[in-house]
Amino acid sequence: NEFEEKLKEIEIQTQKEAEEKRIQELEQQKIEKQRQKEIEDERQRNIEKKNREKQKKEIEEQNKRFINEQRLKQAQQKATERQAEEKRLKEIEEALKQRELEAEQIQKEFEEAERKRFLALKRLDEQRLRDLKEIEQIENYRKAEELKKQQEVIEAVELLNKFLDPASETGSILNPPTHILEAITDLSEFLENERKTRGVSNDSFNNIMDEIVIRAEQKVGRWN
Repeated sequence: NEFEEKLKEIEIQTQKEAEEKRIQELEQQKIEKQRQKEIEDERQRNIEKKNREKQKKEIEEQNKRFINEQRLKQAQQKATERQAEEKRLKEIEEALKQRELEAEQIQKEFEEAERKRFLALKRLDEQRLRDLKEIEQIENYRKAEELKKQQEVIEAVELLNKFLDPASETGSILNPPTHILEAITDLSEFLENERKTRGVSNDSFNNIMDEIVIRAEQKVGRWN
């Protein structure tokens, strides 16, 4: 019985030890499981962290790309606006140059017209001076002719007066030659025509001519 009890105690002890060992193994498994869980959790956290960092980085990259795209668009828009401004400035400059050329052309045309006007006025003035000079020459010629004619008339009057003067040799002839009568008649007609053409501009001279013509007609009438 003692042996059986001893065996029983040993068996109980063995079972107890086995139970404790099993409990320890369970505890160990539990700890290991907890450790594995913690490792897995840490790994998951690391993965999530990496994912968040990756996502954050992707978002940052997207933001950078967006910002760069916006900057590029703005730069392109500014470049387009700059080109448009330069084109407009060039058009304005070309228009200004064209207007300056037109102004210069108008000024040249105006100056040319002014020059032509000056030359035309100069020619007119020169022509007017020539006309005045020609008029003066004609008037001088007429005056000279008039003086010459007056001198001829005076000479004719003196000659006729000499023929008609009773104190002269020709005036005392009762029957003068035919050529003398013809000369007296011609002189009388000449003086009469000259008096008519001269008008009444010189009354005293015309009166003298009238008297001589009458005397000549009377003298010729007596001879006939």
